[in-house]
Amino acid sequence: DNALEAQIKEIDVYFDATLKGKWYELLMDISSIEYDNTNEKSFDEARNKCKKLWMLIAYSKNNQAKNFKTIFSKRFPFIYSIIKNIKSEKYAQFAISLQIIESEIFIDVICKELFKENIIPFTLHDGLLVSIEHQQKTFDIMSTILEKKIGAKPNIKIENYESTQLKDS
Repeated sequence: DNALEAQIKEIDVYFDATLKGKWYELLMDISSIEYDNTNEKSFDEARNKCKKLWMLIAYSKNNQAKNFKTIFSKRFPFIYSIIKNIKSEKYAQFAISLQIIESEIFIDVICKELFKENIIPFTLHDGLLVSIEHQQKTFDIMSTILEKKIGAKPNIKIENYESTQLKDS
């Protein structure tokens, strides 16, 4: 069936882009948001604009932000129909559902496993802050659990921050 094949392909594109951490870049492409390839600030601004557009899809009422939703639904008609359907009675339900899933995976599973390993994480929206000596173990635990939960290993970005001491003025 052609419709089913199209839906599967659409989901595959979405899944691949999100796993590789390239979802906003794909949204930049489909929404024709231009940026300068040689300018990191220009790229970051375009990417941030697409994050905001994605938030409009997830957090706004179905009858709001129609222009971008129309563009999005042309590229991802099946995925948008699911989002729109979930939001039809209570528009916040889609965002709440995503937050619950994220919370269950990060708090109830990943953090619990880290605690078993005597690693105390600080949670950040979709990430964890741990001390540098626990970085690799945390990465391994996250990778293993996320692969079990979503069926593939996502691209996990590791960022190192130097500690800063505040001085009394």
